[in-house]
Amino acid sequence: MFFYVVFFGLIALVASIIIGNPAYIRPDYTDFFAGLTGAAAMPLWPLLFVTIACGSVSGWHSLVSSSATSKQIENEKDVAPVTAGSMLAEGVLALLALSIVATLTVADTTGVDGKQLSAAAIFTKGAGALLGGSSTASAYIGLIFVALALAVMMLVVRLGRLTIHEIGGRKSHCSITNT
Repeated sequence: MFFYVVFFGLIALVASIIIGNPAYIRPDYTDFFAGLTGAAAMPLWPLLFVTIACGSVSGWHSLVSSSATSKQIENEKDVAPVTAGSMLAEGVLALLALSIVATLTVADTTGVDGKQLSAAAIFTKGAGALLGGSSTASAYIGLIFVALALAVMMLVVRLGRLTIHEIGGRKSHCSITNT
C-alpha cells in the first residue's frame, strides 16, 4: 500500500516540475554549514553518508542486497530488474529532493524563530508548493514522508529478523504449534 502512495506522489512531483518549470533560486555552491550554528552545524564526514542518495558511499545497498534480496526472490533472473528498478526510483527521489530544495529560498527554509527547519519540514514545504501549495498537497507529501519512514523501519526489522535467524539458527525460530 505504501508503494502506491509514494509512486503516485513521485509521478505528481515529476509532472509538476516538468509542466510547472519552477525556477531554481538556490546558489549552485555554498559552504557546507551555510551559516548554521549549534546542533544544526554538524560535521561533514558522518553526514556525507546520508546526503548521497541513502548511503551509496557506505555500501548500504551491497549489504542489503547480499542478504535480503537473495532470500526473498525466487528466481535469480528477477534480481537485476528488481535492483535496477529500485536504484532508478531512488535516483529519481534524490533528484526530486534536490529540485525541491533548489526551488526554496533561504527564508523558506528557516522557521519563525530564525532557526533552520528540519529536513522533513523543508521537503514537505517545498514539495507541497510544487503541487500547488494547498493544505491537501502538503498533507499528501507528509503522508509520503511517513510512508518512506515506515518502509525503512520495516526493512530494518526484516533484516534484523533475518540476521538473528542466521546467527541463532533453528533455536531462534519461534513457531506456534497446535496441541
